[in-house]
Amino acid sequence: MIIGAPAADGVHCKGSCTLQNVWREDVGEDAATFRGSSSSNVYTVSGGGAKEAGDKVFRFNGAGTRTSR
Repeated sequence: MIIGAPAADGVHCKGSCTLQNVWREDVGEDAATFRGSSSSNVYTVSGGGAKEAGDKVFRFNGAGTRTSR
């Protein structure tokens, strides 16, 4: 999936999720925010990429574990 410009606040995961081959042409605020409330949540980022990131690409504001492949 390619998310084009202009950028906005990106994908929000409120529980376990997998982002696979997600490309951002213009990150904007954040490409993805992980916000689950359970320590058993697993957030997986597999492939993809981001351009025009002036700050951060991923924001981790929740409980659980984020993995990248």
